[in-house]
Amino acid sequence: MPISSVGSFDNRGRTYNVSRILTEDKVFDEAKYKAYSPIFLSTTFAISYGLSFASITATITHAFLFFRKQIWTQSRRAMHEQPDIHARDTL
Repeated sequence: MPISSVGSFDNRGRTYNVSRILTEDKVFDEAKYKAYSPIFLSTTFAISYGLSFASITATITHAFLFFRKQIWTQSRRAMHEQPDIHARDTL
C-alpha cells in the first residue's frame, strides 16, 4: 500500500471494491464487509482527513473564544431591535 494516495485499499493492497460490501439496494452489509476486507487508507490520506475535522473544530472554537463578546452583544441587540426590513413579507 502506498504511503501517499487518495484511494482506499483492501487487505491485499488492491483498490477497495465498494460494490462487494453493498446489497442490491446499495445498502451496507456488515456480513459482506467482514467477509471481504476492512478498508485501509494511506497515511497521508488518513492524516489529511483527520486534520480537516480538526480545522473545522479549531475554526469554531477560535470564533467563540475571540468574538464571543461581539456575538453575545449583537444577538442581544437583535432581540430588541425592530424587525429586519429584509425579512418582511412583501404581500
